[in-house]
Amino acid sequence: MTTTRSIASVRVAAAFVWLGAFWFSLVTLVFLNDHFGRISPARQIAIYGELPFRDYFDPGYFLTELATAALIPLLGDNLIGEVLLTTTFIATGTLLVFLLARRLTASVVVSIASAVMTLLLLPRAYDYDKVLFYPLGLMLCWRYVDRPVAARLWACAAGLVVAALFRYDNGVFLGAAMAVTIVVVHAGDWGLVVRRLGGLLIAIACLALPVLVFMQLQLGLGDVIDQAITYGRRETERTQLAAQRFVFESFQDLPSPHNADVFLFHMVRLIPLAGALGLVLGLRSGRATRKKVAELVGLVTLCVCLNVFILRDPIGARLGGMAGPIAILTAWIAQQTWRASIAARFVVVVGLVLTVWSIPASADWRGRITTQMVRPSSLVRGIATWEASPPPFDGIPNRAIVGLARYLRECTAPTDRLFATWFVPDLYFYAQRGFAGRIVALFGSHWSEERFQRRSVEALASQSVPIVVTRTGDERFGEEYPLIAGYLRDHYSLAGTSDFGDPDIGKGGYSVWVRNNRHATETYDVTSFPCFR
Repeated sequence: MTTTRSIASVRVAAAFVWLGAFWFSLVTLVFLNDHFGRISPARQIAIYGELPFRDYFDPGYFLTELATAALIPLLGDNLIGEVLLTTTFIATGTLLVFLLARRLTASVVVSIASAVMTLLLLPRAYDYDKVLFYPLGLMLCWRYVDRPVAARLWACAAGLVVAALFRYDNGVFLGAAMAVTIVVVHAGDWGLVVRRLGGLLIAIACLALPVLVFMQLQLGLGDVIDQAITYGRRETERTQLAAQRFVFESFQDLPSPHNADVFLFHMVRLIPLAGALGLVLGLRSGRATRKKVAELVGLVTLCVCLNVFILRDPIGARLGGMAGPIAILTAWIAQQTWRASIAARFVVVVGLVLTVWSIPASADWRGRITTQMVRPSSLVRGIATWEASPPPFDGIPNRAIVGLARYLRECTAPTDRLFATWFVPDLYFYAQRGFAGRIVALFGSHWSEERFQRRSVEALASQSVPIVVTRTGDERFGEEYPLIAGYLRDHYSLAGTSDFGDPDIGKGGYSVWVRNNRHATETYDVTSFPCFR
């Protein structure tokens, strides 16, 4: 009877965790402009029939973009499909954190706390794949630990392949955790270890083969690899991790977002080390079973990978997506420490207090957790905005581009493309136009290699791109992309400058360039710029 009640209570708690996470993700959802680096390419797929890598340069978000694109014909050219996709993934990932922490600690209370902490870090909506696939990969590993048979090995491979197709580095991190788990499970029988690792590689290859064949035939596998590696290299250069130091120039600095980020950074850095230490102590005491060791070694390995490859500046933007495995390991460490002594309990309490203090500042609760979020009317308005097609101008999160998006939507034809020379992928979605030149966003010298610039120029020459928008006085664009800048100088003329109602850009902050061989059909009433509808 007790076991039955326990199972029932866990199921009830799990249901509440998923529903609560779904609701919380929905009411705190914010579409940052980074997210449109996935949404605008997805629209390019759904509306124009293009494919990543072949028709535009892509970092490796293959299935991320295809999943969003698949929802557009079903739910419309709007954001409601993306809302459902992101909130469902985040809620399910949060549920998996609860279930895995429950398995590791056997405590419903500790498990709920882990899931809630993960959710309160407010993972960015575009990180929904990380929120789901990291704990999902762990769950598949632990199921293999329970019963190390071929079927569960193939399940691990399937999870890895799908995760990698959403974002290729997901597969690298999960692959490391799975490989280490297999080694520990079969340690001592090294022939079996080799066979199982080989079996995992074969399963991954078999499951990935149809996609790889498609990529080779439709996209060019060499080009896919080139784009993904080149983007990753540039992104690593762009986001070098600076030394994380506290700033205490005055008492007011103590609760600053910077200090919160620094504390959480060092805490997250220490968690894998503390987990490894706890595991060693468990082995020396003889309390740790092989099964428990396999689970923890895989978990620690994943946390180390996330620390090394994901935790970069800005810290607050990275923590939410990688928080799941860290929270699971932290729950186990806290429980083991709590049982050690009274002094150890004090350490746990202090760590918990500091973490609870840091999360609101690091995750910027002020802009997203408000009294408005619990009001049904607020959610109703949000849904109405998300499901509107075309998307309304008054619902654009980035208010700086409202005037510019309105001009471009009203003064170009639906078949026209646009080109902007800075990081503004949301502009194409709200203007309801495709991006030109194979590039959804220019920033951080991405796609500045000569081979990519030449292909971008070729695309610009073959597409209908009546208007190009630059930021007035932006010399960096010409320095980083000289071939593209040269093509624009030769084929476009300045129509004028405007701030388009953006208070931060300054008077005349945007420059509008029109193609030399295109003739305006009318002028735009607000700015007298040419229209090409």
